[in-house]
Amino acid sequence: MSKNVLKYAKNHFHTRNSKLEKVTVKEWLDDDGKPVEIFYKPASNLKISERIIELTQQNKLAEATAMNFVLKARDKDGKLMFQDIDLDEVMMECDSAVIGDIVKTMNQDQLDDKDMEKN
Repeated sequence: MSKNVLKYAKNHFHTRNSKLEKVTVKEWLDDDGKPVEIFYKPASNLKISERIIELTQQNKLAEATAMNFVLKARDKDGKLMFQDIDLDEVMMECDSAVIGDIVKTMNQDQLDDKDMEKN
């Protein structure tokens, strides 16, 4: 039975992540003057969550937000846009309010799920 439950859990995770979601960033314009689109998978795995939680527990909230962005931002083909090495540059040279808004949108699905569980 436990193998079936794991199968169902994995199926749920892969189903949720089968379609990329999108954030349009009106503050960031591409070379054609169009707003940049950042894609992301709506569900996070525990490996990603652990890294963000660890930073949060260390009271490194800005770094946790930047790490959230770096670990989740993807291009339209689903390829990660950034690597860990980009974290400092994101933290030092990007508008924190814009990064915060992007991450808030990326995490909205997870927040909605938690709200539904409460009801």
